[in-house]
Amino acid sequence: MRRFRARFRGRALSDTPGGPADPGGSPHDGKPSADVCDSCSVKLDRAQGYYLATARIVMSESFWGSHFARVRGIVDTFNWDERSDLRKFDGMLRYVAGSATPWLICENCSELFLFDRDEARSYAIRAADPPDTGPVDPGECATQAAAGWEHVFGRWPASVQQPEVADSCDLCAKNIYRGEFAGSVGTTQLDRFRAIGAIEGPPLSPARPNGTWLVCRMCLNRFLAQMHRAAQGASQPPRRS
Repeated sequence: MRRFRARFRGRALSDTPGGPADPGGSPHDGKPSADVCDSCSVKLDRAQGYYLATARIVMSESFWGSHFARVRGIVDTFNWDERSDLRKFDGMLRYVAGSATPWLICENCSELFLFDRDEARSYAIRAADPPDTGPVDPGECATQAAAGWEHVFGRWPASVQQPEVADSCDLCAKNIYRGEFAGSVGTTQLDRFRAIGAIEGPPLSPARPNGTWLVCRMCLNRFLAQMHRAAQGASQPPRRS
């Protein structure tokens, strides 16, 4: 399963612009000889990772942004037209959403998601399926995937209806669309995030009239993950380019 996902990431976009690679059969046949993160392919001990259902994976714009960032070089190299771009986007969306088994996620990639970390670690240790394991209707996560695509490539896929932009994140300037989850933080919280290294510089925008900053879910996911590690006394995992 995991080796297949790693192979798919490396070969799907290198095929002709007609669509993603279709390996045939189940994408989860066979057993891996070593565990790897299903998001970034780094090797890890399963007991040090987290098990998440596909529904948790595909509803994260942060995941989609990371996923598309890993293939951006290939997309830019081929310089496909808009129709080919859409085929690639739609193919990756269907493939990822169609995963029927849990995803093993490393500590670094855990910052892409909001979840119960102790529970997800327990499922990984026991190699047990978390609740709601199984494929997801691509239509349920198309907006999140499209937002991730826009974040990486600077354009919204024409095959997905774009919601109205309601605001932007005061920390990273990402568009926040109407109906999208967002939070707010005050000066004390910002200082806490800065103390643990979650924020390296000042906010991009001044505080709102109520003295807080509007924060997108991508930033909140990262902050909460790093706060959890700090509370557990865990060291910050090294960043990978």
